[in-house]
Amino acid sequence: MAQDILSQEEVDALFKGLAGGDIDTEAEAPEAQGGIRKYDLANQDRIVRGRMPTLEVINERFARLWRVSLFNFLRRSAEISVGPVRLLKYSEFIRNLVVPSNINMVQIKPLRGTALFIFDPRLIFAVVDNYFGGDGRFHARIEGREFTPLEQRIIRRLLDLVFKDFKAAWTPVTNLAPELIRSEVNPQFVNIATPTEVVITTGFDVELESGSGTFHICIPYGMVEPIRDQLTAGTTADRSEV
Repeated sequence: MAQDILSQEEVDALFKGLAGGDIDTEAEAPEAQGGIRKYDLANQDRIVRGRMPTLEVINERFARLWRVSLFNFLRRSAEISVGPVRLLKYSEFIRNLVVPSNINMVQIKPLRGTALFIFDPRLIFAVVDNYFGGDGRFHARIEGREFTPLEQRIIRRLLDLVFKDFKAAWTPVTNLAPELIRSEVNPQFVNIATPTEVVITTGFDVELESGSGTFHICIPYGMVEPIRDQLTAGTTADRSEV
């Protein structure tokens, strides 16, 4: 068997190369084989894929309840279309909000964390116009102003209806109690999650006789972790639908 033994001349040349820096002594990390790459198992993008059938049922029930409440409040019919349940980064959601928006920071007991219940300005002005018997011919300027004291009173009554119907919609699955923490008009002042944290959002498009707008619910994914299995289990978790 051949022996891999260096001659004296080869040894001298090797030491000379090391001393002169001609030979790289840094060991290169081996490349991943077979296309394998590192993956962060804690990354929420990986964890939260998949539908939440029970949450979709809850959203539909909430829309039905809220439609009745809006009729009793305004004495006018409202059509509500429920958008899909979306999972996206918090920064993506918040940057699409217009100013001013009525952004309500909400605690949902017993869950830990803060959710957002948001009325866009078009919806606020449509509700106010309908409340006072308007027909939508006169449009208030939206950009660059805060809501008036009168508009804020209407918003608070509207939010009370949302809280009541939200609680009722969730009751067949679990008991939740929403409570207002505070309200803002500028998304820059609302930090309920880190920019990369995943949130669950749903939009409810409301069509009134004199205008339309959207109501959004935004809940950090980590907030619903204790009840995640109930939300992904399908309609069997919803006792009222069986």
